[in-house]
Amino acid sequence: MSSTSGRRGASRVFRSVLEIDNCIEMLRNRISDLSEFSAKSELSSDEVNAIGSHIINNLREVFGHDSPEFDRYENWRMSGLPGRVVTGFEDPRREAARKQQGLRSGIEKTVTELESVIRQLEEKKAFLPMSGHAQEYDSREAKVQAMPAEHSIVINNYGVFNTGKMEDIRLIKINVAEVKKEHPDLARNFEQLTDAVQLAVLPEEQKERALDCIGELTTELAKPEQTRKKWKLTEKLESLGKLLTAGANAYDGYEKVQPHLQAAITAVRSLFHI
Repeated sequence: MSSTSGRRGASRVFRSVLEIDNCIEMLRNRISDLSEFSAKSELSSDEVNAIGSHIINNLREVFGHDSPEFDRYENWRMSGLPGRVVTGFEDPRREAARKQQGLRSGIEKTVTELESVIRQLEEKKAFLPMSGHAQEYDSREAKVQAMPAEHSIVINNYGVFNTGKMEDIRLIKINVAEVKKEHPDLARNFEQLTDAVQLAVLPEEQKERALDCIGELTTELAKPEQTRKKWKLTEKLESLGKLLTAGANAYDGYEKVQPHLQAAITAVRSLFHI
């Protein structure tokens, strides 16, 4: 599955969760194509090669033509024949069965490889803004991409590596995905608010407390209606408002946080009549 082209280009820098989600959707579509194709009683090597070319093009689009990641896939071929176990003349029916086995084996390995790529992309999402407002993240994301994979970190607005907000951000993303099922506009409000808090130049302790509060608030919003507590929503809305307006004149970027904070508070109060 490797190539000998020896590229030395830069890895692609993803700038938002939305950007990665688009790549993941594209690869999932190829997995669906393979699943549908493998259901046929007889496989065609020409069709396998056509799908394989489509997958290579998709991987080029995901990673970038000159990237070291794509270098691994450029000469990748899906099909491969199991070794012959007979010498001399081979019965045509056995040869045909062997070829079919090779094609199906190639499809299975390709699905496994695509699923591995998707997992790698999913891991990158923890370091990115959710809603696609990416410009201010470019330089910080480049630093994340350059670090070894074992470093599970996020970066605060002072350029210092920080592990404290990781769990809050993961929790918010899980909760927002659940809220989005019934209230997509509300989910978008909290995606944008979370991005704005991460990007604002806040004192680190204040930022962590705000993200923790958003995590608790979205946890309550993600609950079924019969178990959701309005008093807790009210309490967390008030706490979040106080956290993000405290010392507003003393930090940069409050004007970017304020409209998203107000939109989220208004949406919750309107939807749940509190």
